[in-house]
Amino acid sequence: MVKMLCPIALQAKENPTALAIETTSNSLSYQELDKLLSQLVKYLFSLGITKGARIAFIAPTECKTVILLLALLRMGGIACPINPKFLPMQIDDLTQKLKPSLFINLDTLVFTASSCQIDPIIDTEQLFTFLATSGSSGKSKIACHTFENYLTSALATHLPLQLSKSSRWLLSLPLYHVSGLSILTRCMTIGACVVLTGSKFIWEEIVPHKITHLSCVPTQLFRLKDQKCTLSLLSKQLCCVLVGGAHTSLSLFHSVKELPIFFTYGMTETTSIITLATKEALLSNNVNMGHPISCCEIKIAIDSEILVKGKNLFQGYWNGVQIKPPSLWFATKDLGKILDNHLHIFGRKDRLFISGGENIQPEEIEQALCSIKGIISATVLSKSDEEFGNRPIAFIEDIQKRSFAEVFFELRKILPSFKCPVNIWPYPKHLKNTSVKISIPLLKRHLRSLFPKDAFQDTLLASKEEV
Repeated sequence: MVKMLCPIALQAKENPTALAIETTSNSLSYQELDKLLSQLVKYLFSLGITKGARIAFIAPTECKTVILLLALLRMGGIACPINPKFLPMQIDDLTQKLKPSLFINLDTLVFTASSCQIDPIIDTEQLFTFLATSGSSGKSKIACHTFENYLTSALATHLPLQLSKSSRWLLSLPLYHVSGLSILTRCMTIGACVVLTGSKFIWEEIVPHKITHLSCVPTQLFRLKDQKCTLSLLSKQLCCVLVGGAHTSLSLFHSVKELPIFFTYGMTETTSIITLATKEALLSNNVNMGHPISCCEIKIAIDSEILVKGKNLFQGYWNGVQIKPPSLWFATKDLGKILDNHLHIFGRKDRLFISGGENIQPEEIEQALCSIKGIISATVLSKSDEEFGNRPIAFIEDIQKRSFAEVFFELRKILPSFKCPVNIWPYPKHLKNTSVKISIPLLKRHLRSLFPKDAFQDTLLASKEEV
């Protein structure tokens, strides 16, 4: 058991007037936030919530969600944030798995004034979050993290990401996802400001809100480069643009070479980041994922699977009764190698399929597609075929909106014919969410609706990058 002062209480003591949270309509200093947390904690205690209780709630990216998360941390409750876009059936299913002590409606929160100060000392080894994450089958898993997992990851990234007390990070990623929660903990543990605007168009928020740190996926990065604000202006203001979530074309990185870009490889199970690569390292080799962050170790197994360990590694998966702890070295299912102390990823262990007797690695096809100028991202799935057993198909985001024949013609210059997708479609508009990775289970469901008689092999994105 390791005790420490709650990060908000610490910042309220050392940096009371500094902004902790800024929204379009309001702002809170660390001193004001600390007071609100004490008031909310008293209310939550009055509901009978005790240390270790699992508390479920719908988690929009709003100030109330941030305050509830931090209040649960202070009182030792376990936050179980749920995606606001989930259907009622999905929420019910997840709630049955979580078995929460209480399901809280954020609109009913009460901030009770009190002269009695709640002890702001927390145990870093206490469980902090239970997060729903989907595997290759689409079946929901619940990953469990302690505050120490988040704290370790945050402290290891402050320096490389140039985060300081004067930093302002736009919270553009969801708080039911480890990427959004990591932004929050990185900022709160150093005394930086978290900016919430609620806008889907992050490029419109950078200059007026004096954003210094930004997390985005390749699609957002592409849209950023074409805005009225010049890249030279943004490069003077931004200290870090953290990119991940999908394969990214080298042409895109070349087009935003003025920006301080860091490409990240990570996953929910490692509390976000495993390795960081600078833009320069990526331009020299687009499968170079960079070095592990200081709290994390990696090694390559005999079968080329990437293994990870460190204090940022989660506590295990919740099975509805207890947490099943991971092995000392966590098997990522990503395939890679280490060259010159840099991690190189070339595939997923669970994605390989056979087509006409030939091994097909979807990541190789995705990388080839993304090397074609104008294609921002790509996802390759496997479709059953009577003659070949399986054939590759692809979804892409192509700014030039070329036909299948045009893309196939370019791809055929790079890959042999048996590796070229037999169908190439744009991502379905109703499934393309640019704030996080596209949902592979939903993408496969979409395919089944188009081809109900066919089967599709379970696949994931090339690597579980997290921003």
